[in-house]
Amino acid sequence: MIGMTSGRFAEPREVAALVLLLASGAAPSVRGADLVIDGGALKAI
Repeated sequence: MIGMTSGRFAEPREVAALVLLLASGAAPSVRGADLVIDGGALKAI
């Protein structure tokens, strides 16, 4: 993907890992945040 900083889209397991982190007790201070998992595509726009 041209312009994407990682050059690829996120794998489903990578998205799942973030979901698990946020659902666990390991991220108690994360509230009301927009977390974009797009390989840097948004930055390229």
